Amino acid sequence: MTPPELEAVTAQLIIWGCWSRDDPHGVGWPAHSSEGRMMERGGTVPDLTPAPLPVYHAAEAVEAAVRELPPYLQEIAREHYVAGGTMRDKYRALHLHPASYHERLRRLKVRLKAMLRGA
Repeated sequence: MTPPELEAVTAQLIIWGCWSRDDPHGVGWPAHSSEGRMMERGGTVPDLTPAPLPVYHAAEAVEAAVRELPPYLQEIAREHYVAGGTMRDKYRALHLHPASYHERLRRLKVRLKAMLRGA
């Protein structure tokens, strides 16, 4: 259970995790789209530039803060909020006892709260 004083940073981490899972570099046109075939045949297609991706400033701020954390806290952030799987999978991935895992998770939230407040 998340203490009330850490609920806001937990919400920010959840948003960051969703944002991190999205692959903005994977967005692109299919290898053989109808527009591509039309251009190969000499036709013209109006503006083929993709729409700009939404910018999530809050998630980017969390990303910048996570990158400044010590490696052991970066690991817990990525494992808990970005990686999939069960809690048991997460404990095993980091080779941690559940109590140690949750203590590191609490440290992550406390540290990020202080970092994001100063940003």
